[in-house]
Amino acid sequence: MVAIEEIAVRRLVQRAKAGDHDAMRQLYLRFAPHVHDYVKRIVVNPDDADDLTQQIFAKVLTELWRYEPGEALFRAWILRVSHNAAIDHVRRTRAFPCQEIWTQHEQADEPPLERRASLREALASLTAGQRDVLVLRHVVGLTPEEIATRLGRSLRAVH
Repeated sequence: MVAIEEIAVRRLVQRAKAGDHDAMRQLYLRFAPHVHDYVKRIVVNPDDADDLTQQIFAKVLTELWRYEPGEALFRAWILRVSHNAAIDHVRRTRAFPCQEIWTQHEQADEPPLERRASLREALASLTAGQRDVLVLRHVVGLTPEEIATRLGRSLRAVH
């Protein structure tokens, strides 16, 4: 069944490479939900996932010539493109304000109340899942394996 599906996809890719807009539309309709779900797991924010999905297909439209059917399934190729775009997005949007980077001396002089407020602010900037993992690891003291079991996630997701 997979082979039949891949043959159909490869035909669509050939047509899209030749400039067939309907074939590109069919590729979009077939793969956009998978791309969106995959990207959403990396960037977390649904609006960012929507935007990235559109950007990925815009890129695919101009970069489809790079896909060689014999090397990998189209689905694997487009998910690799999606992965790279999502990781690039996360790197670009990660904020590191200079004012918040302290030397060790400055950190030691910070009053405990300000440290708590700073920690609360940092924890609030995380997703709920990231916050849960940090709290369970560094406050509760669970091992990554215990955290994975408790949260129903894979060990890799915890790391």
